[in-house]
Amino acid sequence: MLDAVHGFCRKFRIQLNVKKTKVVVFGKKGTNHSAIYYNGRRIKEVDVYKYLGLLFQDGGGWAKQKGKMLRKARRALALARGAVVRGGNMSSRGKQALWTALVRPHLEYGVEVMCTLGDEKWGDLELLQRKAGRWILGCDNRLPNEAITGELGWLSLHARRVFLALSFWGKILAMPKDRWVRRVYEQSRRTHEARPHVKNWAQIVHLWLRNIGLEDHWIRQDTGDAWKTTARAAVELADQRSWRAGSAGKSKLRDYRRWKALPGWERYLDSRDEQGRRRLTKARGGILEVSEETGRWERISVQGKQVPVPRHLRWCEQCLIETEDLRHLLLVCPGYRKVRAEFFGQVAKAHPGLRAGRRALVDLASIHGSIGRHDVDSADGEALLDWMMSGKGQEATTRLLTELWLQRKELRLEDVEPRCDS
Repeated sequence: MLDAVHGFCRKFRIQLNVKKTKVVVFGKKGTNHSAIYYNGRRIKEVDVYKYLGLLFQDGGGWAKQKGKMLRKARRALALARGAVVRGGNMSSRGKQALWTALVRPHLEYGVEVMCTLGDEKWGDLELLQRKAGRWILGCDNRLPNEAITGELGWLSLHARRVFLALSFWGKILAMPKDRWVRRVYEQSRRTHEARPHVKNWAQIVHLWLRNIGLEDHWIRQDTGDAWKTTARAAVELADQRSWRAGSAGKSKLRDYRRWKALPGWERYLDSRDEQGRRRLTKARGGILEVSEETGRWERISVQGKQVPVPRHLRWCEQCLIETEDLRHLLLVCPGYRKVRAEFFGQVAKAHPGLRAGRRALVDLASIHGSIGRHDVDSADGEALLDWMMSGKGQEATTRLLTELWLQRKELRLEDVEPRCDS
């Protein structure tokens, strides 16, 4: 073959740079093979070769390519965060645009052809996306992963890789059968069908189609009309199932599961009140710095041993009535009665006849009369809390949390919040 290449180059007066030409031998180590020459000059054999921005390894893996992707994405994220610091306060949508335009492309370049199911490098890429999500939301590592993707409406990087690969598969099937890409794919498919245990690109595409319920397209080898729409809908549905399963086992998200049915961008994130939207994210994600949460970091001595403070002893430092959780802070604690009364009075005027929560007959004005009492009806309180944490109530709750935190600082109940990078 190289003799034919040499003849072609001589015919058209093309000179091949042997110094830049390298050979990569794919296969198991120890495979016997002869040295390769071009025009009498030996071509150097290497373990890794860069072609079109991808690092091809002699073993057929992609570990070095994934490491390269991760390093470039980390640098890009650092640059994006630096730009936000230099430019001052930036909206959540602005930060997300930086992530989408400057960072995420580094994590997805060439993933359509990388035939690996999973390893630690893919996990590192997912960690980086979650780190970026916490930066956008303004929260620290305590925020559960499902709350990040839920609030921002992100797919996991795995789901995006599946979608990109299936979109590329649809393009291949639309190609003429004499195209080299199509011919390589057909050979990969025949190998998979003859030897299903052999790992190749066709095997992974087949597996992903089966996992998202589109195996019939593989059997027919036909994508039909609007393939990208079909594939994206199936991938999103599978990712949503995984998201719900992940959130189901986390106690911090017990209320979040009631407020959030599906991942999607939350409207309160468009608020210009950076501190307010950050606190609302924490409240929804179960990490707001109330005693129920901060008590987990404290220890008490029991029979000479340091143990975490039990939940029932994490009292509200303002009233010492009960455990300070989100419901106690927003609806019950008498220490914030004045702020709360002014706030709910304004809300009742702005939303006359409002009916909140799951109980259709619960009117905000009637609930407002009992706010600040320890014996507030639990069903009414839960219904109001649902309204405050979701939908139209979020904007109002953002303002209330800002006012409550100002009073907390005046009472010296909140000395310093955990630092979060801008």
